[in-house]
Amino acid sequence: MDIPAIIIVGFKDSGKVTLVNRITSLIGDQKVAVIFDTITGKLPPSVLSLEGAKISHEACIVEHNKVIYTNLNEDAIEEAVLNKSKNAPAADIKGFVFVSSSFETTMFLDLMRFIDEGPLGIIFSNIELKNMISVVDTSKFLDDLKSVDTLGQRHADLFIFEDEEEDDCCKDGKCTKTADEKKDDCCAGGECTNKADEKKDVKDDCCKDGKCTNADEKEKEKEKECKDDCCDDHNEEEEEDEEDDELVAKKDEFVHTLITEQIESSMTVFLNKSDIADAQDVAFIERFVKLLIPGVKVVNGGTKFSNISLKQLFPTDEPFEIPDYASASESHNGVSINRSMQRVPIHPERFHKFLFENGDEETLNVQNTKGLLLISGDIWLANDMIKYYKFALSPEGLTIEPSREFFSVMEEKDWPQEENVVKAIKKDIGLNTYQDRKNDLTYFGAETNGFDTEAFKKGLQACMLTDEELKMGPNEWKQFKDPLAQLIEEMNELDLIDEEEEGEDDEDEQDEE
Repeated sequence: MDIPAIIIVGFKDSGKVTLVNRITSLIGDQKVAVIFDTITGKLPPSVLSLEGAKISHEACIVEHNKVIYTNLNEDAIEEAVLNKSKNAPAADIKGFVFVSSSFETTMFLDLMRFIDEGPLGIIFSNIELKNMISVVDTSKFLDDLKSVDTLGQRHADLFIFEDEEEDDCCKDGKCTKTADEKKDDCCAGGECTNKADEKKDVKDDCCKDGKCTNADEKEKEKEKECKDDCCDDHNEEEEEDEEDDELVAKKDEFVHTLITEQIESSMTVFLNKSDIADAQDVAFIERFVKLLIPGVKVVNGGTKFSNISLKQLFPTDEPFEIPDYASASESHNGVSINRSMQRVPIHPERFHKFLFENGDEETLNVQNTKGLLLISGDIWLANDMIKYYKFALSPEGLTIEPSREFFSVMEEKDWPQEENVVKAIKKDIGLNTYQDRKNDLTYFGAETNGFDTEAFKKGLQACMLTDEELKMGPNEWKQFKDPLAQLIEEMNELDLIDEEEEGEDDEDEQDEE
């Protein structure tokens, strides 16, 4: 039977470790493994300081009561979590909790999808993911949403890296030292062991005037050790550099973007400090989350998550509920969020003009997007009756790419198979002129930064087909000028290049192994 597991994500200081503490207080006599991925690579100080804890493996493993804590170190995981034969998790472990780094969203999910070897691969093949939890600090959430800070600006101390000079023995990541030459037998410690023949005054080739002509053996041995050390450790240093590069890539990401991504990735959102935060703020945050992700569960955790139960952490299988996709709008404390669901297709040329200044794809239309923090969802372009396009626009840039086909185009065997979902799809197809085709977009902005909800809504509506255009029908819609087509193609090409590079990197890693 697979072991239940959960993933916890959340921004820095949102309360992830506090939630872990709540989990450990609820498990009773059951043994649980908690695996942390942290920015520093070390276990949280509060874990290392647990009273009576057993700390080992250079502080990568902490055992306290029935809980095993490790960081994302395969050697530590193998030692602490796997059984003696190293082919399965220890039999007494009844649950896994994976805690993501403050700046990550889907890292553990990605590992579960792609790693099938080593200690992590063994664990992932023996677990069942029961929940993906995003932790939100209700006392900071609205300010973080309105913030224009990047992660690098907000947490500059975490983006300081030492530009260490390469060791003398290395150049461009390769060792330049040659192998140490073999010493002649007549030399030891840099001195000649042969005595001069008083009669013939003959010495071995390695000796001259009674002194060794080879370099001092100790110095050469020191150089040899340097070479060995720098080359043995080089792969490890490269891995550390790659981790630093990944962190650097996060430096220019906006705080509000990361927090939104973490919420969008989750199955359940836990609101931390909901009992001591402003009640109106908490109510709005709950509505905000439900508009952002229809169908997501939102739980008011209270201080130190005292309101949370094990059932909410590790839910049993429940039938999928069809969320309400109706349009809605909420505004509070300088933040406005809107969900727009329309069964009218988008005119690709007008949408392009709405997004970009004078058609220049390098310049967003500031007048239309001022104060906008994010707009994302699935769009229906009038000139394509086959599939949706996944669309997202934020201050960091634009993403638009082909998504899934409309259900009305698919064969029924390719639909989701849950009975209530199939029923809803058939109803959707049967009741509407263009079946299940629609635009489903959520957008939010900071009114304090100039976002005008009504103006944005009006501009977006102007991108939809008019009544006259609707009468033209799909065959005529195909003829609409589509400046988005080239942009979509270019983005797809970039994605393919990235995938090829990732594949090459994987092959290189396998060759090194």
